[in-house]
Amino acid sequence: MKRLALILALASAASAAPRWIRLHSERFEVFTTAGEPAARSLLEHLDQARRVFAGFAPGDRGVPLPIRVYLFGAESDFAGYRPADSTGGFFQSGPVRDIIALPDRGRENTRVAMHEFVHLVLSHAAPVLPRWFEEGTAEFYSTLRVAGDTVRLGGLIPSRLEALRSEKWLDADAFARIERDSPEYNRRDKANVFYAQSWALTHMLNLAPGWRERMPHYIELLAAGQGRDTAFETAFGKPLAAAFQDLRGYVSARRFRVVDVAAGLELEASPVTVHTVGAEEAERALSELAVQTGRLREAAKAYEAIGRDPAVSAEKEERMGMLALALHRDREALEHLGRAIRLGTRNAETHFEYAMLLRDTGGDSGQVLAHLRQAVELQPNYAEAHFLLGLQAAADKRSSAAILHFQQAVRVLPRQSQFWHALALAAHEAGDEAEARRAARRARDAAAGRREIEMADAALDLVASPKPPPRFPQPAVTTPPGWENPKGDRRVEGTLTRIDCLGQAARLAVASGGREVPLYVARPGEVLLKNLSSLTFEFRCGAQDARPVAVEYLARPDARTATEGDVTAIEFR
Repeated sequence: MKRLALILALASAASAAPRWIRLHSERFEVFTTAGEPAARSLLEHLDQARRVFAGFAPGDRGVPLPIRVYLFGAESDFAGYRPADSTGGFFQSGPVRDIIALPDRGRENTRVAMHEFVHLVLSHAAPVLPRWFEEGTAEFYSTLRVAGDTVRLGGLIPSRLEALRSEKWLDADAFARIERDSPEYNRRDKANVFYAQSWALTHMLNLAPGWRERMPHYIELLAAGQGRDTAFETAFGKPLAAAFQDLRGYVSARRFRVVDVAAGLELEASPVTVHTVGAEEAERALSELAVQTGRLREAAKAYEAIGRDPAVSAEKEERMGMLALALHRDREALEHLGRAIRLGTRNAETHFEYAMLLRDTGGDSGQVLAHLRQAVELQPNYAEAHFLLGLQAAADKRSSAAILHFQQAVRVLPRQSQFWHALALAAHEAGDEAEARRAARRARDAAAGRREIEMADAALDLVASPKPPPRFPQPAVTTPPGWENPKGDRRVEGTLTRIDCLGQAARLAVASGGREVPLYVARPGEVLLKNLSSLTFEFRCGAQDARPVAVEYLARPDARTATEGDVTAIEFR
């Protein structure tokens, strides 16, 4: 009897443990505990969507990075990773792959996954869009269905219709102001009507007579950097508030059209392979998800568990390195990633993160560049690596090379304001004013936060003025050996919060009087350091440990570096 009880207990425990499988096609892999039929249906539907969107995005076919989908069999397992209560699924971009995560909800799986896939495609192909238009577009295409060479668009979403009938609508002003951090976007009790209105409005703009004809012009105006309110009124001939009045009639009359469009799919369907995932592979996939979504408790558990394994391999070392990096154990991360490289890893992210750690710890600059180049060789669409290589090329006055790297970076991640800002400056330096103006406008459109806005505005001011003619060479001046370092004409007291490395130069951020004062350091070795031995301080890139300082500088506002002057001395308090 005891033996039977033990057998039953073991069987119960085994059945309770989730069984992971992995399905793989050309661009997608699905890790799931929801079973093969659900995962296969989801993967095949996403691959159909990839083939549909391929016609609109040549080159990488709208999907520049591999995509991993996590389909959780239980809602409770998904809840540990979702970013907000209202999240039914989410997409997140990474340096070498994009991820989509969602719980198994039966027939809703394909619609939720398709919604997130549209976000993924837009993130790689479109400028920053109004939040309602982004979510509405994702909802509109979430019902996409493919039959042969025909694509059906505009399918009804019953839950959204019910919300429009039963809940109080947001007015046009509140609706237009909603952003990612708004309660109406993140709380389940508030988000439902926002999503419903976004879907209905986008449906009307895409398919209703009198609106659909003007829709392409609206997208063109947004892509050109036109203000959101102005773009809407210019394209459609009326403001958003007036469109809301038409929308109420559109919803109450149930005018939702469904259309069939000839797709002409030029890509073949990808074959699908299936295999059972062992405990180690499942743990590895989940630890990567924990790192990518900032779940540090899970990352710490995984780090300790892997460390107890005596095996030696490049894969083990790079996993520990990435986990240590997420846990801010930089020195351990440097050691692990270095060992992974010596053991022959071919992982682009390992080379990139190792380069960043070398840079931030004062490592050899030649090695930093070598590992960045290795990263883009292994993953040609590694946007951040291209950006940093572009900065170095710009510092070396190799404008053409810098422009190529920056253009590759913005092609993959067009919503990064700093990428566009760097491209604008490099194009201006090279004399390509049309490209400089285009990039500066895109930098302003993508800017998030005061600092990015100020940098983009400075770039716009710079490219709006003709480039000054080159100066004639001046006669050499002999400096008497008794002369002191240059003296600043301004002084700011506050906290040193950040140092941004710009090739051989640097930019300091000093928090003072409720704002950040950006200051330029042309040659860090020539800055006078007061009250601190140079042996105990170095210009380390990134966030600083909130050091109280008084900084003397020459007031020379510079749009190219987005700074207010040149640092001559730093006094540590």
